[in-house]
Amino acid sequence: MDEQLRLRQAQADTERATKERDESAALLDTFMDQNPVGFAYFDRELRFVRINAALARINGLSSEAHIGRRLEEILPDLNATVTHDLREVLETGEPRLGVDVTGRTPADPNATHSWIVSYYPIRSRDGALLGAGVAVVDITERKRVEAELAEAKERAEAANRAKDQFLAVLSHELRTPLAPVLLAVQALEESGQVGEVAETLAMIRRNVELEARLIDDLLDLTRIAKGKLQLHLEHVDANELVGTAVDICRREAQSRELNLLVELSAARRWVFADAGRLQQVFWNLINNAVKFTPAGGVVRVRTFDDDEHLVIEVSDTGVGIEEELLPKIFDAFEQGERAVTRRFGGLGLGLAICKALVRMHWGQLIARSAGKGNGATFTVRLAGKLVHEPEITSNPTDLAVHPPKHETNHLPASKAPHDSRHADGVPTLKPEAGPAAPKPRVLMVDDHEDTRLAMKRMLERSGYDVRTAGSVDAAIKAIEADAHLTVDILISDIGLPDGSGLEIMRYLKERVSKTAGDKTRGIAVSGFGMDEDVRRSREAGFSHHLTKPITFDRLYAALKDISKR
Repeated sequence: MDEQLRLRQAQADTERATKERDESAALLDTFMDQNPVGFAYFDRELRFVRINAALARINGLSSEAHIGRRLEEILPDLNATVTHDLREVLETGEPRLGVDVTGRTPADPNATHSWIVSYYPIRSRDGALLGAGVAVVDITERKRVEAELAEAKERAEAANRAKDQFLAVLSHELRTPLAPVLLAVQALEESGQVGEVAETLAMIRRNVELEARLIDDLLDLTRIAKGKLQLHLEHVDANELVGTAVDICRREAQSRELNLLVELSAARRWVFADAGRLQQVFWNLINNAVKFTPAGGVVRVRTFDDDEHLVIEVSDTGVGIEEELLPKIFDAFEQGERAVTRRFGGLGLGLAICKALVRMHWGQLIARSAGKGNGATFTVRLAGKLVHEPEITSNPTDLAVHPPKHETNHLPASKAPHDSRHADGVPTLKPEAGPAAPKPRVLMVDDHEDTRLAMKRMLERSGYDVRTAGSVDAAIKAIEADAHLTVDILISDIGLPDGSGLEIMRYLKERVSKTAGDKTRGIAVSGFGMDEDVRRSREAGFSHHLTKPITFDRLYAALKDISKR
């Protein structure tokens, strides 16, 4: 009786074990056959023992056609690569994961496919190595998409580079013809014209300057949007920058019969900033206040301290800003009503650029207005310092990385003293040397004949000994023609027909370094005004980089700075 019970128990255990085995096998079969990942199992002789439907489809043969056959019989094109990896797993007992495999299979013999293959050792319960398994994922489509994306990215980057180059060339070509016009107009204004002629000249000047500002605004917005606008930081006197911006706008305010009130009382006047860019902000805010305020109105500019901050405030009694437009006033191309755009012109970029520049200086720009017809107030808050002299925090050798302040596309670097101006406010470019001293010798290089002639006349009237050239070759020949020729100041365009003005400066630096030492100073004058253009000018030895069209103010400021050095 006991024996029969034991037999029945053994039979039940066998049946249960068989059932569990069959269920496990069915589960494994279901897993393998329905899995999109290809699986196969090889014995130690690299014969197929098992393969699922996904891998069979990849290989182009039925599952049954694989069993018992070697790899080279099924996949001759992939045999060398896959066999090498399988044998390595069998020899080391270690898996190899995520191997890129590329080749052809009978499923698609005319096309190359790509797979990610992982190899695993297959062991028995007691640890004996039985063979190797593979898991295969077809990544052909992914590779194709990645290649297309990479190609599209390269095309986009190439198009972006082409656009940047186009904008740079376009700005150069647009600025170049403006330069002689602006210089000639200012020269005529300096000669004391009156009445209708003076009004016409002022109109021409205003419109030429407006064209230059539109070009600069578009380029600045592009730089800011792409994160390519760089700041050259140093400790600067914000009161002085605001005062210079006021001086530039003063003549326009007077012509509009505005009451311009200025109160620069901030003691925390020193800020760590890019002088040219910060002055651009102040000028833009003051210029807008002047532009949008009717005759007889008031524009007030003041600086004051607020806790540890320097505050610059520009307010006016002009057209004001409607409440619903205030949140959008710093958006690019936003000017409020179309009537405002038609009446005052511009692209609506100035305030967007100002906002971005102030943010880059770790500051805040806020607009307030009580509504249409009630004027507006723009407030800049910056971290200021209570010091009388700027702190020197960097070594002079760092100038290649943080060069000193340079002129922006809009503004002069510093204001000229009052005794150097005519009654109408246009400066004369008198050399700093005394009356008995020899005239400073200037080599002026520009391939645009009208610009060359206008600048030569202006400089000669101001007491400079000027020689001109229209190319790199002509400039170097002029220098070599006179062994005793010294060039005190090189004023050169950068883009010349046969090279670059940078080459002329390098030539002069090398020439004088062999004789009396490095005394030549330079002013680069160019239609190209990107940060990279300024950096290259500095590295070549130019003290200033002025973007066309230049004005008397800007050239005067650069020459005055050179004479101080």
